[in-house]
Order: sequence, then structure tokens, then C-alpha cells
Amino acid sequence: MSGDGVRAREFARARTREKLHRNAYSRTFLTAVDCTELLGAASWSDAEVDRLIDAVSFAGRPDEIAERMRNACAGSGADVVCCRLDAAPGDDLRTSLRLLDEALRGV
Repeated sequence: MSGDGVRAREFARARTREKLHRNAYSRTFLTAVDCTELLGAASWSDAEVDRLIDAVSFAGRPDEIAERMRNACAGSGADVVCCRLDAAPGDDLRTSLRLLDEALRGV
């Protein structure tokens, strides 16, 4: 998460590519999110990585993340979202958490 949505996506892409290189995502996991073509590739386009990011994470500005969380909860009937929060390099995690909390008020 970052106040700069572009930087947040770049950070998420870098982390996701690193995990793909390490084979951190199992075939079962990638099948569940319809991304099995990513298995075993030598490299991945931004579009391929973005599709995986959009399937399994919330990456962007606090208001963008809050909107995606709202939509995910509304579509599934869930009232709780459990997630790991990473601030993009150069951003303060506490500030990012406060901004996300403000964006989620009333949800």
C-alpha cells in the first residue's frame, strides 16, 4: 500500500515476481485463481503479474484498497477481511494503516 498507487503496484509486482521465481505459489493455488500458465515460466509480463495480484491481493492507495475490500465483502457476504499489510518502500506503515482505517470507516 502506498499513497502513490503506481508505486504500490510496482512494489506488488516486484514481490509477486520474486515469489514466482522462488516457486512460492503451488499449482493448486494458481489453479484456484486461474493463473496456472504462470507456473514454470522464465519471466512474466506486467499484465500476467497484475492478473495474479488482482486475484489474490489488494495493491494500491488506501482508498483503492478500501473500495476493493468493500466490493469483495459485498460479493461474498463476508464481513471480515484478514490480510497482511505491507507499505511500499519509503512509506511509513503506521501512516498507511491510519489512512486505510480512515478509508474503511463505515464499511
